[in-house]
Amino acid sequence: MQKPEELETRWLLAARSRLRLELQGLAFAVSRGATPQEYARFLWSRGAAAWMGADCADADSYLLKEAAAMAALFPWVRVDTVRMTTRQAELVISGGCLGGYGEDRWALARGLGLERTTVCRYCSEAFNVWGKQLGLEVACHAQRDGACKLQATKLGQETTPSTSPANLTLKSD
Repeated sequence: MQKPEELETRWLLAARSRLRLELQGLAFAVSRGATPQEYARFLWSRGAAAWMGADCADADSYLLKEAAAMAALFPWVRVDTVRMTTRQAELVISGGCLGGYGEDRWALARGLGLERTTVCRYCSEAFNVWGKQLGLEVACHAQRDGACKLQATKLGQETTPSTSPANLTLKSD
């Protein structure tokens, strides 16, 4: 039986390999003339309802499921909830990025010929396209401190800010 440290190391390698594969697909699409947004729409325009288990989702339940997926697929990031209501929810992704890891989180992307802005445009559109399938407007915004803010708003409803934010931190340790 493997030790927990060995399993964690193997999982981290698998997560980094998955990221490399996704970025290689983006680099290939861009090299063939596609925009990052076009590739995101191609890759992420189907499957959200099956993943979520419903045709539509509340903002908080969607972002909590995304946070759990990030903890598994991107173990180098920290995910904090900022605001969680059924109509509006917000996460902050810090300590790394969904597009890279390590001290130089953009090294992998650069090595594939991708610029940071290309990866950010892809990531933002991927969340947008995925969320729309669930009746949500989802936006991802890079912050000056290197973090990203992921916001979801349920479409077709008036939204009001939450007065009592739920605080949750997910990190795969």
